[in-house]
Amino acid sequence: MNMTRGLVGLALLAVPLCGCSMFPPFATCGGREGALTALAGLPVLSARPDGATVPPGFEAADTGCLDDSGEPWLYAGRLYVTAQGQDAVVRFYREAAQADAWREQPPPSPVPAKVAGLCFERTDAGKSRTLDLRFLGPDEAREVYGYTPEPSAPPRTVYYLEADAPADGSSTACFRGEH
Repeated sequence: MNMTRGLVGLALLAVPLCGCSMFPPFATCGGREGALTALAGLPVLSARPDGATVPPGFEAADTGCLDDSGEPWLYAGRLYVTAQGQDAVVRFYREAAQADAWREQPPPSPVPAKVAGLCFERTDAGKSRTLDLRFLGPDEAREVYGYTPEPSAPPRTVYYLEADAPADGSSTACFRGEH
């Protein structure tokens, strides 16, 4: 009997601490496929500077829904590599995003420019979205995205372009996290 109480007590303690989608209301990502497809289809995600390529194995947009807070958050992103430097990539996306009605936002906290890249916001039909450009070092590209350039390849700029949106379309601000 004491062991049963102990296990129940442990479960009751663990569930709120784990941030998992174990029980309702945290199972809120179901049925979001259409919204994810729309987010992945944003033209700016496919735009890239001359010479930028999609690494083999990364042809499809990386999409998903996070619901560990109880409020589902959708994302769609693309990994690119280019011989151009970060300044050229920033110029390209600043122009491409602004031409597509995205508004550049200041970083929400002091983050090194090499990591932060750019962040934009846009509202379509009352639904809020963000667009984030992040430059990746070799370790982050490998650990977070599973991308390792060939050792014989010349140095490249590796970056990740991601569109995010709360599933309910509510107002949002630029987000600088990992998923």
